[in-house]
Amino acid sequence: MGPEPPDPMDDRGTTSEYAVDPTAPALRCQSWEWLLSLARRLGVNVELLDNQGYPLLPATEQPEQPAVRRLLASNTEPVRKAIAAALSGKGGESIAVNEQLLAFAPLATTPRCVLAVARPLAPGTPEQPRQLQSIAAWLGAAAEAQLRSPRADEHDVFERISTLQRVLADAAGSGREGDVVRAFAEALAIWEDIEVRGYVENVAGLFVLDVMLPGSIRSEAPLVIDDKVGSSDVPIVRLPRGEAERLGFISASDVLTSRLGTTWVVALCGRIPRASDAQLGVYVGLLAHAVQNAANVGMSRMTWSTVEALIVSAGQFEPAARRLLDDLKSAFGATAAVLLVTTTSGGHLLATGDTEQFEETLNQVRNDRLTVTLPVADRHRMTLGVARPNGPPFHRPEQRLLEAVGRVVASWLPNVLVASAEARERRKTAVTAEDVLDRRARQAVDAGESVTLVVVSDASAVFHPGRLQQCITAIRGQLRPEDVAAAVGDHEIAVLLPSTSVQSAAAVVDRLQHEVMAELGIRWGIGIAGHSPATISNERLLDLARRDADHHASA
Repeated sequence: MGPEPPDPMDDRGTTSEYAVDPTAPALRCQSWEWLLSLARRLGVNVELLDNQGYPLLPATEQPEQPAVRRLLASNTEPVRKAIAAALSGKGGESIAVNEQLLAFAPLATTPRCVLAVARPLAPGTPEQPRQLQSIAAWLGAAAEAQLRSPRADEHDVFERISTLQRVLADAAGSGREGDVVRAFAEALAIWEDIEVRGYVENVAGLFVLDVMLPGSIRSEAPLVIDDKVGSSDVPIVRLPRGEAERLGFISASDVLTSRLGTTWVVALCGRIPRASDAQLGVYVGLLAHAVQNAANVGMSRMTWSTVEALIVSAGQFEPAARRLLDDLKSAFGATAAVLLVTTTSGGHLLATGDTEQFEETLNQVRNDRLTVTLPVADRHRMTLGVARPNGPPFHRPEQRLLEAVGRVVASWLPNVLVASAEARERRKTAVTAEDVLDRRARQAVDAGESVTLVVVSDASAVFHPGRLQQCITAIRGQLRPEDVAAAVGDHEIAVLLPSTSVQSAAAVVDRLQHEVMAELGIRWGIGIAGHSPATISNERLLDLARRDADHHASA
């Protein structure tokens, strides 16, 4: 007699080269747990053998199972004859071999199967073959009924696939890929008692743990996995035990991985019989499709929001940029965002947002910063960035989303740059309030008169829209018809007093302080400068008055 063949199924429930034909009818069934549970209660071991005599049932915790399997797979004549008799439709006899009492029940399926029932022979205990034959007969009838009714199981599988499609489609509607992976993990935890962990590629090219259901033990799976795990050629890959442990999967008895496109890897952990691989492959295929749908939804939603912000702004950079950055903060859960337009030499043309938070880190790869830089027209660059220092690190799908938004903004910016250049040209040729004040001051001096200019400033005026104009109106109510009061900045007012010396202007300033500034509750910085025919200067009065205000402020 030749050497015994190896155990067709090892203690992990995985099969060797003696594995059964995957088209065997028993594999159509979803679960044999009811049969194994009955066997435990009756104190027996059961095994379902295909038409070649190889076992089909998953491994159990019963210590005698490996020995029974080796006995059934052996080439001993009594066992071989008993199995052959059962496969031919004969049963009802029991045999004692290697301290085990065995009974066989034929299952009238196509192809035929055999249910084997075994009970250890204890010294001094009667064999009770009739009892074991009876157990084999009625367990065999129940197993045969299940094998003869695969439609119910197929219906269950169809229902689960349909349900999973609906669940994943609903999750994809959020536009967030992680929501889809999380919904998948919840479904498999309920249906199959399988734990799913989702790993997403971050901006540094590493696959990091991003999806894990509450209650999972964090230390039982790695936080980062090799980017070579998974394969794009097959839907699902079963990892050898040694490879799973090398990666950091500790307690799971089986680990299956799947690569979803280029940015996700999911790991399925638990006691997973090989018979489930094909079905899980279908589930994972639905997951990959839903993840892609979520990416498309998120991209479309964000790009349309960007287009809407740019259209509503009517070509104005500031309102468009502010709305865009607010949308980005909301979509990315960010606390800061920036939009910069620079020349190729690095000079700033347009900037808005939290620029100070990005200046030193603009060109650095950081987990808490995400930036995209694109060319604009021929000689400019645009940088769009978001940051969440206290949030989760950014990952590759978010980078793709920001790049899509950046392309939309970059296509819009050339028109803004043209409009900005035209506005700068208009400002160069426009007559400013400062020019008018300077010209009138020189006209007064040329006419032989003294002239004084008072500049009053309130740095907080920029935070109170309309207050500067309110102050100008109040000041004009205290002046002569020939006096001039005008805004010369976002927080400054210049008051030109023709035919007035510096000494006489002090009285005007005192009146303004009591009648205007005190009434409005404003603390002003004040500077005074004057020209006379005897003290004419090439410097503008406004510059001299500003210098005087700075001197008093620092004194």
